[in-house]
Amino acid sequence: MISKCNCLEITAELVIESTHTSRIILDIREPMLFEKSHIKDSINLLTSSLLLRRLQRGSLTISCLLPENVVLRLENDSCDSIVLCDENSSTQEMGRNLSIIVNAMKKSYPHKNIYFLEKGFDHFCEEYPQACSFDYPVLESNPLSINLVPDLSTDPTDKNVFSPHTDLCPVSILPYLYLGSANHASQQELLDKLGITAILNVSKTIPSAFAHSYNYRNIAIEDNARENISSHFDDAINFIEDVNNRGGRVLVHCHAGISRSATICIAYLMRQKGFSLDEAYEYTKKRRSAISPNFNFLGQLLAFERELKEQHQQNNNITTAPSKRPATAKCFPPKLTLNFNTKPPMTSQAFEKNTEFFTYSPMPKNCISFFNGSEMSSPCLPLMTPS
Repeated sequence: MISKCNCLEITAELVIESTHTSRIILDIREPMLFEKSHIKDSINLLTSSLLLRRLQRGSLTISCLLPENVVLRLENDSCDSIVLCDENSSTQEMGRNLSIIVNAMKKSYPHKNIYFLEKGFDHFCEEYPQACSFDYPVLESNPLSINLVPDLSTDPTDKNVFSPHTDLCPVSILPYLYLGSANHASQQELLDKLGITAILNVSKTIPSAFAHSYNYRNIAIEDNARENISSHFDDAINFIEDVNNRGGRVLVHCHAGISRSATICIAYLMRQKGFSLDEAYEYTKKRRSAISPNFNFLGQLLAFERELKEQHQQNNNITTAPSKRPATAKCFPPKLTLNFNTKPPMTSQAFEKNTEFFTYSPMPKNCISFFNGSEMSSPCLPLMTPS
């Protein structure tokens, strides 16, 4: 059920029901506008054109964009209505972005009453300024950020609310990979309890607090629209892999554990686990609901996804391409290493690179023959691999 919700209904509920438990208000305006003013108890739901397209085609669900405590309220029936508002939707039709979100809400929560604020927030604020809050502080003020920080105006005793006070521990993305904040990285007792052996610090200003106790790697970037974080993906992924191969555990952190470090973890899942961007994003968000890579980083993750797909396609083409083998070949015993002083007259790609040492893989016994070094025709040709 979709309805227009006039300002009076919302105002009355906000004034009379201070707990505001039966209805959730989601504000989809720009974060800077939301910080300046918003309806009391509303939650800033930020989106991008990328996420809206994915919502529209059904490859992303609205629950992926909602704070964890809001999802829980919707799923355990403690809330029966959802109100969405933008800047100034007309009384005749909803704005395009608002319409996409409303349809996504209908799909995920068909039994909830879904409203949108008639005439939008601008009109509401003019008519009922007493029902609005102004200069609202957020954890990370970034106009380019997809802000997935849950509602900080709710009861601070709620265990599902993310805040500097309740965000006590890093989250385990994988058994050997943890995502957290600078606060976590400054607590040696906590790090030791989690078995952390290495720390990947994705910031320019946060010091390496325990340089003599852990293996540190620093990626000195800021959280803004200009940084090229993708240029550090290989270094970060290799560092995490090296820690894992040594049987250790690594904490990846930035300042708040929301944008930079989350981007690195998502890139790792995409490269090493074969996740799509959507899958890696949702997987990480389920473990740390506050993640919010900025638009710049999201764009680079999207480009990284395309790059990985191209690499995968190229590898498939190489695997399925018909092999080019010489008409004749010598058969050698297993693991016999050949030393060519000059480049052999063969067309193998490995030889074209002037590689001098090759190891021939083991062959069936009936293929191993010696004719005083002379060549022989054989259907059992050895496979060459670099030694």
